[in-house]
Amino acid sequence: PLFRSCGTYGIGKERIFLAVAEALGFRIGVTRDKMSLLSCLENDEMNRSLSLDFSSCQIHVLPMGRLTLKFLHDHLSKYKSNFNSLLAFKPTGWTFSGKAVRLEDKAFHEEWSYGLW
Repeated sequence: PLFRSCGTYGIGKERIFLAVAEALGFRIGVTRDKMSLLSCLENDEMNRSLSLDFSSCQIHVLPMGRLTLKFLHDHLSKYKSNFNSLLAFKPTGWTFSGKAVRLEDKAFHEEWSYGLW
């Protein structure tokens, strides 16, 4: 099974992971701090989709700055009994370089698949 990860700032990018969750009917895993912050937005639809239990959620909201291959590998390792692959979204224009990176070319030849977009 695949889980999707969406990078966010302290606040921002909620529309992206909410749209994915709504379109696919998925739950959204967040940290306790992120849950507290998002509850301030008073969005009942979003609050119903949020959970602190990452293992039961198909979307994991993670800090934008942590979306590195090492962090994603470690995060996937924590939930390997529930997921065997991931697709990470890093929705920021600041990282655009015009170059595509194929993760197969990297040194991660594990039993898991990675996607970083």
